[in-house]
Amino acid sequence: MVLAHHLALIRDGRTTTAVRGGLEDVPGLLRDPETSFLDLDRPVGLLLTGVVSHLGDLDTAARGIAELRGALAPGSHMVLSHYCRPDPVRHPKDALRADQLQQLFTEQLGHGYWRAESEVASLFDGWESVPPGLLQAQKWRTLPVAPPSRGATRCRTATGT
Repeated sequence: MVLAHHLALIRDGRTTTAVRGGLEDVPGLLRDPETSFLDLDRPVGLLLTGVVSHLGDLDTAARGIAELRGALAPGSHMVLSHYCRPDPVRHPKDALRADQLQQLFTEQLGHGYWRAESEVASLFDGWESVPPGLLQAQKWRTLPVAPPSRGATRCRTATGT
Protein backbone atom coordinates (compact mmCIF):
# COMPACT_ATOMS: atom_id res chain seq x y z
CA MET A 1 0.00 0.00 0.00
CA VAL A 2 2.81 2.41 0.89
CA LEU A 3 4.67 1.59 -2.33
CA ALA A 4 1.55 2.15 -4.46
CA HIS A 5 0.89 5.48 -2.79
CA HIS A 6 4.51 6.53 -3.16
CA LEU A 7 4.54 5.64 -6.84
CA ALA A 8 1.30 7.53 -7.44
CA LEU A 9 2.80 10.64 -5.87
CA ILE A 10 6.33 10.75 -7.23
CA ARG A 11 6.82 8.43 -10.21
CA ASP A 12 7.61 10.40 -13.33
CA GLY A 13 9.31 7.64 -15.36
CA ARG A 14 12.39 9.80 -15.95
CA THR A 15 14.02 10.71 -12.66
CA THR A 16 12.11 9.28 -9.72
CA THR A 17 10.58 5.96 -8.84
CA ALA A 18 10.35 3.37 -6.10
CA VAL A 19 10.69 -0.38 -6.27
CA ARG A 20 9.71 -3.25 -4.05
CA GLY A 21 12.82 -5.06 -2.93
CA GLY A 22 15.77 -4.80 -0.64
CA LEU A 23 19.46 -5.10 -0.07
CA GLU A 24 19.02 -8.86 0.13
CA ASP A 25 18.46 -8.95 -3.67
CA VAL A 26 20.42 -6.16 -5.36
CA PRO A 27 20.39 -7.84 -8.80
CA GLY A 28 16.59 -7.99 -8.57
CA LEU A 29 16.44 -4.30 -7.69
CA LEU A 30 18.64 -3.39 -10.62
CA ARG A 31 16.61 -5.56 -13.05
CA ASP A 32 13.29 -4.11 -11.96
CA PRO A 33 11.60 -2.35 -14.92
CA GLU A 34 11.02 0.69 -12.70
CA THR A 35 14.78 1.29 -12.61
CA SER A 36 15.30 1.11 -16.38
CA PHE A 37 15.74 4.89 -16.63
CA LEU A 38 18.85 4.76 -14.43
CA ASP A 39 22.09 5.20 -16.36
CA LEU A 40 24.50 3.31 -14.14
CA ASP A 41 27.40 4.48 -16.30
CA ARG A 42 26.88 7.95 -14.82
CA PRO A 43 27.14 8.92 -11.13
CA VAL A 44 23.95 8.57 -9.13
CA GLY A 45 22.87 9.36 -5.59
CA LEU A 46 22.04 6.32 -3.46
CA LEU A 47 19.81 7.19 -0.51
CA LEU A 48 19.59 4.52 2.16
CA THR A 49 17.56 6.44 4.69
CA GLY A 50 15.42 4.43 7.04
CA VAL A 51 16.45 1.16 5.39
CA VAL A 52 19.43 -0.52 7.06
CA SER A 53 18.13 0.04 10.60
CA HIS A 54 15.35 -2.38 9.75
CA LEU A 55 17.56 -5.23 8.56
CA GLY A 56 18.39 -7.73 11.28
CA ASP A 57 21.54 -9.04 9.63
CA LEU A 58 24.25 -6.39 9.30
CA ASP A 59 26.36 -8.65 7.06
CA THR A 60 23.50 -8.92 4.55
CA ALA A 61 23.16 -5.14 4.54
CA ALA A 62 26.91 -4.67 4.07
CA ARG A 63 26.98 -7.17 1.17
CA GLY A 64 24.03 -5.44 -0.50
CA ILE A 65 25.61 -2.01 -0.12
CA ALA A 66 28.89 -3.33 -1.55
CA GLU A 67 26.98 -4.86 -4.48
CA LEU A 68 25.25 -1.55 -5.17
CA ARG A 69 28.57 0.30 -4.91
CA GLY A 70 30.02 -2.10 -7.48
CA ALA A 71 27.12 -1.46 -9.86
CA LEU A 72 27.35 2.35 -9.63
CA ALA A 73 29.62 4.58 -11.68
CA PRO A 74 32.61 6.29 -10.07
CA GLY A 75 31.57 9.59 -8.54
CA SER A 76 28.31 8.17 -7.20
CA HIS A 77 27.38 9.17 -3.67
CA MET A 78 25.63 7.35 -0.85
CA VAL A 79 23.75 8.78 2.11
CA LEU A 80 22.80 6.39 4.88
CA SER A 81 20.95 6.99 8.11
CA HIS A 82 20.84 4.48 10.93
CA TYR A 83 19.71 4.28 14.54
CA CYS A 84 22.92 4.48 16.57
CA ARG A 85 23.40 2.87 19.97
CA PRO A 86 25.37 5.26 22.18
CA ASP A 87 28.47 4.01 23.95
CA PRO A 88 27.09 2.40 27.14
CA VAL A 89 30.19 3.36 29.12
CA ARG A 90 30.07 7.05 28.19
CA HIS A 91 26.27 7.39 27.91
CA PRO A 92 24.64 4.60 29.95
CA LYS A 93 21.18 6.22 30.10
CA ASP A 94 21.12 6.85 26.36
CA ALA A 95 22.31 3.31 25.66
CA LEU A 96 19.57 1.92 27.91
CA ARG A 97 16.99 4.06 26.08
CA ALA A 98 18.27 2.72 22.72
CA ASP A 99 17.87 -0.83 24.04
CA GLN A 100 14.32 -0.05 25.16
CA LEU A 101 13.45 1.49 21.79
CA GLN A 102 14.90 -1.47 19.92
CA GLN A 103 12.83 -3.84 22.05
CA LEU A 104 9.70 -1.78 21.37
CA PHE A 105 10.39 -1.63 17.63
CA THR A 106 11.08 -5.35 17.31
CA GLU A 107 8.00 -6.23 19.39
CA GLN A 108 5.67 -3.88 17.52
CA LEU A 109 7.14 -3.86 13.99
CA GLY A 110 9.26 -7.00 13.94
CA HIS A 111 12.38 -4.94 13.13
CA GLY A 112 14.27 -1.80 14.09
CA TYR A 113 17.85 -2.15 15.28
CA TRP A 114 20.23 0.24 17.04
CA ARG A 115 23.86 -0.45 16.26
CA ALA A 116 27.17 0.84 17.57
CA GLU A 117 28.84 3.67 15.69
CA SER A 118 31.62 1.29 14.55
CA GLU A 119 29.01 -1.05 13.04
CA VAL A 120 27.35 1.81 11.18
CA ALA A 121 30.75 3.07 10.01
CA SER A 122 31.58 -0.40 8.63
CA LEU A 123 28.73 -0.01 6.12
CA PHE A 124 30.85 2.64 4.39
CA ASP A 125 33.76 0.29 3.67
CA GLY A 126 34.89 0.89 0.09
CA TRP A 127 33.37 4.38 -0.09
CA GLU A 128 35.41 7.57 0.19
CA SER A 129 34.03 9.71 2.98
CA VAL A 130 33.18 13.32 2.15
CA PRO A 131 32.31 16.09 4.59
CA PRO A 132 30.63 16.08 6.96
CA GLY A 133 31.38 12.35 7.34
CA LEU A 134 29.76 10.29 10.08
CA LEU A 135 27.84 12.45 12.51
CA GLN A 136 24.69 12.78 14.54
CA ALA A 137 21.89 13.91 12.27
CA GLN A 138 21.05 16.79 14.61
CA LYS A 139 24.58 18.16 14.20
CA TRP A 140 24.23 18.43 10.44
CA ARG A 141 23.35 21.99 9.56
CA THR A 142 21.89 22.70 12.97
CA LEU A 143 20.21 25.95 13.80
CA PRO A 144 21.60 27.91 16.74
CA VAL A 145 18.23 27.59 18.52
CA ALA A 146 18.12 23.79 18.26
CA PRO A 147 21.13 22.25 20.06
CA PRO A 148 21.78 18.62 19.13
CA SER A 149 21.10 15.89 21.66
CA ARG A 150 23.40 12.99 22.53
CA GLY A 151 22.92 9.46 21.31
CA ALA A 152 20.77 10.09 18.27
CA THR A 153 20.76 8.83 14.71
CA ARG A 154 24.02 9.26 12.88
CA CYS A 155 24.57 9.47 9.17
CA ARG A 156 27.46 9.70 6.79
CA THR A 157 27.81 10.79 3.22
CA ALA A 158 30.31 9.09 0.98
CA THR A 159 31.31 8.94 -2.62
CA GLY A 160 31.92 5.80 -4.63
CA THR A 161 35.43 4.86 -5.62
